[in-house]
Amino acid sequence: MDQRETAKYVLEKAIKAIEVRGKEHGDASQSFRLIGQLWGVYLDHSIEHHSGTDLHILPHHVAVMMSLVKIARAVYGYSFDHYVDEAGYAALACMLNPTTTHTEEK
Repeated sequence: MDQRETAKYVLEKAIKAIEVRGKEHGDASQSFRLIGQLWGVYLDHSIEHHSGTDLHILPHHVAVMMSLVKIARAVYGYSFDHYVDEAGYAALACMLNPTTTHTEEK
């Protein structure tokens, strides 16, 4: 498999993972919203010198941070799934970010 085929394969697997995990775990937006709320509460209570403002972790932030988890894991050990999951989280981050715009190139 050449490099382009490998990249395409990773993206195809990421698309499939998003579909399968969506069926297993429910709507990504709803799930990531809850994860963000839980992380926010944890961080609010864990950070000793918080700025005093409410911490809001939005669903697209969760997707980005989950991608960072995969990046960190890839530093310490190879797993093909790290790359597939990272591509999936990047796609979800784009989908969930309210400021994302998309225009088709012609």
